[in-house]
Amino acid sequence: MFINIVHSPYCPSPPIIENDELEAILAGSAEPGNYKVPMSLSPVRNDTDKAGNACLVVDACVNSGVYEKSLKDKRFQEFIIELALAWVEQKNDVELGREWSIPKMKHKGELVNHLVYRTKDVVISEVEQTEKKEEKFGDATGKSGVDKFELDEFARALPRPVLKLQKVKKNGIVNKLVIKFYLSLVESAKECTVDIEKNRVLFLARNKYFAEIDLPNEIDTELGNATFDVTQQCLELVLHCLN
Repeated sequence: MFINIVHSPYCPSPPIIENDELEAILAGSAEPGNYKVPMSLSPVRNDTDKAGNACLVVDACVNSGVYEKSLKDKRFQEFIIELALAWVEQKNDVELGREWSIPKMKHKGELVNHLVYRTKDVVISEVEQTEKKEEKFGDATGKSGVDKFELDEFARALPRPVLKLQKVKKNGIVNKLVIKFYLSLVESAKECTVDIEKNRVLFLARNKYFAEIDLPNEIDTELGNATFDVTQQCLELVLHCLN
């Protein structure tokens, strides 16, 4: 059997966890718990190997960020391959051996389209304000250093990143909004552009992500800051609400 490990930015990302937690899972010293890598399987199809013998082929699709990480981390790659084997077994009621190899080919046979389900909802939570030190990469204001925020049809068709929105309260009143963008395909803040309006935020990571977010509170477009965590590949945007 051939399993093509393929990827798409439209396939959901796994939950965000700390690097040391993931390392413990990969090392076998911790249980995966709620850490699950979403994977979409194609139907099994018939093909022939290079010797002309009959074989089976299936495509296993993961998020593009997961795929890129598997190319850089051998243990994570083995984790994804084992996941694919187990998923094929479960979905097709078969038992597969665990002696595998990676052939020198991009993929076996013609790849097929996958149907994946994504949510566009923004997760909103509320927290009380606490003191926090953070390293800024620049101000995030209504001007945001961008004279013109241009969006063509291609940009609007880009996948939406995983994001969370928090309402930060002080003395029971919402005074800040914190938006976290989890960007598994982004390596530098230079790839990101943010345009802030009183009631919405437009976010663009060049050729990778796009999001248009309606805000639950009106914000001051002249205040705000943003930080990019290179390790976690997370952009945090802090916006100040109008009183």
